[in-house]
Amino acid sequence: YALVVGVGTYQHEGINPLDFPAKDARDFAAALKGQRGRLYREVDVRLLENAAATREGVLDGLDWLRRQVTANDLAVVFFAGHGVNDQTGRYYFVPANADPARLRSTAVPNGDITEALQALPAKVLAFLDTCHAGNVLGSGKQRNLSIGLPGDINRLVNELTSAENGVVV
Repeated sequence: YALVVGVGTYQHEGINPLDFPAKDARDFAAALKGQRGRLYREVDVRLLENAAATREGVLDGLDWLRRQVTANDLAVVFFAGHGVNDQTGRYYFVPANADPARLRSTAVPNGDITEALQALPAKVLAFLDTCHAGNVLGSGKQRNLSIGLPGDINRLVNELTSAENGVVV
C-alpha cells in the first residue's frame, strides 16, 4: 500500500510553486504499480497531487494506510513539495491549501506523520522529498515559504528510524 503525495502548486500566493513534485509523485506511483505481479502480488496506490493534496487529503491518506495495512504488507509513503520548520523547529509538510501564517492548523506537522507511520503494523518505507526553499533565516522569523525557516529535519528522520518503529526513511 502506498500513499504518494506531490505538491507543486499552492493556493496561497505567498508560497512559491515548485516544478517537479507532482510529476515525481506520478512517476513514483507508476513505478510502484509496475511491480504488480512482479515484486508484489498486489499494489494499491493512493495518489494525491497538487489541488487534491490538501491537509485533509493527506491526513485521510494516512488514515487509509492505517486501515488497510496488515503485518504482512509493506507500506510506502512518498511526500514531495515544500517542507518547513516553525520557529520552535517543528517540521511541517506543506499541503496545497496551507497558509504560512497558520501552519499549525493548515499544514501537516511531523507529529501527525510520525504517529501515523509508527502505528502501522507493517514495515514502512518513507520518502520525504521536501525543501526549505531558501535555507535558514538568521532571525528565526517567518517571512514566507519561499525563504524558509530554521530547524533540523534530521530530528524527524531520527525519530522515524528508531529501531522499534520499523520505518526506513
